[in-house]
Parts: sequence; C-alpha cells; structure tokens
Amino acid sequence: MKNKILSIILAVFVLLTSGCINNNNFKISNHEKKVIDPNISILNEDKVVTNLKLQGDLKNIYYADGNKILILADKLYLYDLGAREVIAEAPKLLFNRENYWVIENGYAVVGETLISRNDKVRAVKGVRNYNCIFYDHNLNKVAEFDFNKLVGDNAIGLDMENISFSSDGTKVLYALTDGLYQYDFVKNKKSTIVNLKSNDYSERFGIVAFEQIDFTNYDKNIAFKAQSFDIPVLTDSSSFDSCGILNTNGSLLWNRGVFDDYKCKKITAYNDHILLAEDITIASGRLFVFEYPSDKMISHILLEKLESGSVSGSDFGKYFATSIPNNDSWIIRIYNTKTGKLESEQQVSSGGKEYMAQDPIIKIIDDTKTCIMLFGSKRDDILTKMVVSQF
Repeated sequence: MKNKILSIILAVFVLLTSGCINNNNFKISNHEKKVIDPNISILNEDKVVTNLKLQGDLKNIYYADGNKILILADKLYLYDLGAREVIAEAPKLLFNRENYWVIENGYAVVGETLISRNDKVRAVKGVRNYNCIFYDHNLNKVAEFDFNKLVGDNAIGLDMENISFSSDGTKVLYALTDGLYQYDFVKNKKSTIVNLKSNDYSERFGIVAFEQIDFTNYDKNIAFKAQSFDIPVLTDSSSFDSCGILNTNGSLLWNRGVFDDYKCKKITAYNDHILLAEDITIASGRLFVFEYPSDKMISHILLEKLESGSVSGSDFGKYFATSIPNNDSWIIRIYNTKTGKLESEQQVSSGGKEYMAQDPIIKIIDDTKTCIMLFGSKRDDILTKMVVSQF
C-alpha cells in the first residue's frame, strides 16, 4: 500500500446555541420523543482555522488524557486540541490491528500481527501474535509485554474488543473461546473469571462466548456483550445476543438478552454507566443506559431509528454521538447521556459517495465539548478527512 500525504482540515463550527437469563427487575425510564430545538441548527459551512499535514495513511484516532487525542498515521501522534499542534510522537508499531487505552501513567496498546510464511499472510490459518506496549504521557516507551505468554501462539477468540485494561494499568482482562481471564502485572498472576469449558451452562450463566468486555464501576465490575443460551437450555435452541455485568471475582450480577424487546449489540462502559447500543439492522431509535449506583436502566428515544445502531460515546461518557447517512452527507447528532437532550446537530458533506460506505469514527471530548470526526479512514484508496467541531 502506497503512502499518501494527508491534509487534514481541522475546522471549528460555531453553533447558534449550544430472552432473559438472570431476570433483574430493572426500572426502565422512557424519555419523551425528541423534537428539534429551534436553537439547534444544522451546520453547512465551516471556518478553517488550521491545516495539519501528516505523512502517511491516517488510520484511526483514540482518546488521550486531557484535551488531547492520539492520531495513528505513519507515526503515532499526540495532538493537543487546544494548542492545535502535535506535542509528541512515536514510531508507528508494525501491527495489523491495534487498540489504545488511557491508563494512569500514560497509555497502553495491544497489537495483533499476522505471521507471514513464504511472503503470504495466512489470515485464516496463519499464526497471530499479540504484544502489549506501555507509553508514558509523552509517548516514550516504558515497558513491553509479550501477550502470547498469556494467550498462546494462536489464540482462538481473542479480539481487540475482548481486551480491557484497568484504569491504573495494572490489570488486563481478555476473553478466549474457553473463558474470561484477568492478568495482574504487579503480582504476575493469571486468574480465571469465567470458565467456558464447563458443560454446566448454569455455572457459566448461559454464556457461550464473550464478544466485548470492559471494566466498569471504577474497575469493580466487568461489563460484557456475549452470546448466550437460556437457562435451562432449550432443545435445538440457538444462542442469542446478551449483555450483562460480572463482579471481578466471577460472580454474576445480571445477564439479559432482551430489555422490553430491546436487543443489545454493542456496549460502551464508563465508571458510572454503560451505553447499550442496538444492532443497526433492527434499530428502534432507542438507546438504553445502565446507571450506577442506582442500577437503573434508562431508555432515551432518539430522533431517528437508525441512530440507535450507530452510537459513539465521549471520553468520559457525558455525551454520545450518532451518525446517519443523508444522500452524500452525514448527519451527526450529539445527545446528553444523562438527560437524553439533543445538544447539537450538524450535517457534514462527505465529499463523495466513496465516503458513505462506512460509518465515520467519532470522538467527543467532554470538558471542551469538542467533536472529532474521521471520514474514509477505513479505505486505502481515498483521502482521509478529519473534521473537528465544537458544540
């Protein structure tokens, strides 16, 4: 793949104004249907304040600490949104896939590499290697860990969404086809949280496979999205999507497939709440939010049905964004997570049909009410666009 020079326009928009397995009796609070606030305007013009030129292919953006983001291009860049400049950089790691986490002393990254044989990468049967790198706040590498020591040379079931670091970076969760595990870097100790090899489905709460995991409730609990069976298991039944919460000792708090006919497909976990997004193919226009410490499930009704299948949470969860296509442009809406209030709506021109094939990557910085949108980064044959707005 040939590198390309990216000219990423950072623009500031000014708004006019700103099936049940363990049946818990949740109180589901339904908010009223939204109407467009006359003070919320659809934005069609932008004011360019600066140009950021990077060599290479911009692939992704990740949350960093404070008013900053990590930009993955030919290098790893730490970009200060307030100063509008790159303040640190590190060599790009040679991973096929990777994900980044903000931890107490900097950042952690886990990367996957497919081992080549005879110059041919065997994506299906090839060997997958995993490595973990720790950076300080200035992107200096401080430690490296061979993840294969935990998962083996060709771990089955491991995925970037099946890995999660504690906020202090001392523990990591990971799920394989045979179970959910935790590793303590300080104690050099691996522990089994859920054993999926057990033939007794009740012992593993009906769970067949973990698809997403994340620490929540200040690292006291584990939020998960899974495939599960009813308990007791019904003859000739198939697994279904479920979401739930575990204690870190492996005891179950709850695991549910349906909430008032609402099926969860994706979780985004924070310390005091969890976003539960729908499958976009059956989106109903609702977003469920599980809150701590009340253990209450809140249902927000969004403006359009498709929105609930495309949800992006902010850095600390105060807001969430949705994206829906509108001809050759994207409509981006930002809601308040607590109240469900529509905070802003803007229409961003895609620049062509090629930018409409995949949803944009959206990040929101709570403190500064800044929204970062990345268009076209999942394709190698088009120019990646990055737009930054404030609401």
